[in-house]
Amino acid sequence: MLSRLVFVFLFGSIVCNLKASHGPWHEVAHKNGITVFTRENSLSNIKEVKVVSVFKTTLSTLVSLIENTQDQTSWAYNVFYAKKIKQYNNFHWLAYTVADAPWPIADRDNVTDVVLTQRPDSTVIIFSKSVEGVVPKNPKYVRVPLIRATWVFKPLAEGRIKASFQILVELGGDIPEWIVNMFIENGPYQTLLHLREEAVKNKGMLKSLPYIKE
Repeated sequence: MLSRLVFVFLFGSIVCNLKASHGPWHEVAHKNGITVFTRENSLSNIKEVKVVSVFKTTLSTLVSLIENTQDQTSWAYNVFYAKKIKQYNNFHWLAYTVADAPWPIADRDNVTDVVLTQRPDSTVIIFSKSVEGVVPKNPKYVRVPLIRATWVFKPLAEGRIKASFQILVELGGDIPEWIVNMFIENGPYQTLLHLREEAVKNKGMLKSLPYIKE
């Protein structure tokens, strides 16, 4: 219980620091039941993106899909390899993923530290940030230097969940930032779209998690 409270405190501190350096959200698209927002930030010239949707599933299903790191290849945008490096407990782990990039751009890899918390109203928050010094760099890939990503799953009435995915990412390498910003919304949109498909398909098939309050 104490470790969980520590995670809540750390998560809150990180989020507050990030919010202090970000501008307002602007809606830029709405399609297939998903609303897309972007905003400027002081950490990077790359826009931060948030995608939001509401659909019927369970919190345990959503958490299971994200915690089963190796299965992210079925829904995370362009990810073709993923594994969990270390599991500290049910609320904290390290993940490694490799994402495909179109030729001639090199594929990207990253290591993230992931923390899961649940609020008293049952809202689940999964925050991940890039870390270095865990996995040696592979010359085949460009290591992503910055990731700040947050999943928020808020239960609503009638078995619906409001799901949002927010991400700020620096791709590294020599890709011009203006080109990245032209397409930055597509990855988060596709990720939430495919996660929603997997969550609806697997609803009731994945076991309930004893540490998640529905």
